[in-house]
Amino acid sequence: MRKTTSCVFAIHLLFSAACVRSTDNADAVAFPFSLVDNRPFIDATVNGHGPLKMILDTGGRLLITPAVAETLELTLTDPYPLGGAGAGTETAYKATVDALEVGPAAFGAMPGDVLPLSDIQDAIGFKQWDGVVGAEIFERYVVELDFAASTMRLIEPDDFVPRAGAVVLPLTIDDGYPFVDATIAGVPGRYLVDTGDRSSLSFCSSFSAKHGLAERYDASEPMLTGWGVGGPIEAPVALVNDFDIGPFKVDGVLARFPHLTTGLFGDSELAGSIGAGFLKRFRVTFDDRGSRLILEPEAQLRQKDAVDRSGMWVGRRDGKATILHVTSSSPAADAGLRVGDQVIAVDGVASEGVDLIELRERLKEPGRSDITVDVAREGGQTLEARIQLRG
Repeated sequence: MRKTTSCVFAIHLLFSAACVRSTDNADAVAFPFSLVDNRPFIDATVNGHGPLKMILDTGGRLLITPAVAETLELTLTDPYPLGGAGAGTETAYKATVDALEVGPAAFGAMPGDVLPLSDIQDAIGFKQWDGVVGAEIFERYVVELDFAASTMRLIEPDDFVPRAGAVVLPLTIDDGYPFVDATIAGVPGRYLVDTGDRSSLSFCSSFSAKHGLAERYDASEPMLTGWGVGGPIEAPVALVNDFDIGPFKVDGVLARFPHLTTGLFGDSELAGSIGAGFLKRFRVTFDDRGSRLILEPEAQLRQKDAVDRSGMWVGRRDGKATILHVTSSSPAADAGLRVGDQVIAVDGVASEGVDLIELRERLKEPGRSDITVDVAREGGQTLEARIQLRG
């Protein structure tokens, strides 16, 4: 089985990397990462250029944007159609870089891919996104992600010993991608463990349909849940209360049930994807060489996932904050908002000063009763809409 994407945007890349130098990780030094929209961003340099803001993706390899490739004066070759989490494909190119550095690790020359990421960046609202790093790191090191402390450690495999009390689960590495067994409502399945997926839990269409999961959990109307290579990801969503991984029975997990039949969601052999929205409940260690996933629960293990209460998704289009999706029969629809409305202000703050990722979190806050959005439409019409957020 080959992963074509993570459930939101991660990319299937075919090449290998050679590590030419590393530090002694017997006492591995922690270095920071930032969790942005439930994705771990780390600083990296490519050919000495940086810092670049890269997503650490367990299902990807080195990928950079055309802007970075142009700055590095890389030669692009072998264009090919790249599928992703969306329904379509985009054109990617091959390139070779001379050096990659992440934290204490330095890698030599390796191939990578070049792909425009601007559509995803605009839809999500990332301020800077220069690419992806992944398997070249996980193949070489044991990688610990401490979500509570926002730190990452790269540990030499021969030096690694799980902490006392940590839960060690079998991890299957298939074509460079990590998979773990888990159950939903007592039904076993194989799940991609995907730090590049912003969601907590996503089910593949055939698995969900076979077991009637969307009906079992009374899933919502389809809503926009993310954006990936190939376009938007619409899916019904629901909180599930009986997801088991190892000894952990985790309730209040926000799951989505895409209807897509291509890419990862169309895989008939896979149950779904476990994303960073779920993984952040733990300190997570990936030991790919040892085929082990180590989980140490954090305080938020029993914290229920928050759910969007507005029924709209605001991204950027042509540099302007724009409503990209409105769920029918939602508070946003009831307030008269439409797809394509340009957002002028949110709660009196001009849209230029609004962080779209922070806004998305604000629309989930359980204590908030409403939010006011000023929009402009074609023809010069303006509208002040007060969204009464659902309970």
